[in-house]
Amino acid sequence: MSLVKTNVPGFSKDMETNVIVNTDMSKYKSIKESRKKAKELDNLKEAVSSLQGDIALILNALGIKK
Repeated sequence: MSLVKTNVPGFSKDMETNVIVNTDMSKYKSIKESRKKAKELDNLKEAVSSLQGDIALILNALGIKK
């Protein structure tokens, strides 16, 4: 892979594949961390929703209405 700097800071072009590559690792790490946090938040939302459903089933089985 032979990279050539572009006129945009943090990006280079691979001359073999003509792909633009992000060479700024701080931005890469920031994006990766943001995606990780978003996934964790989605997992928490799913867990809370599941717990709410479980509680509703238990209350229904006990004959308790919300």
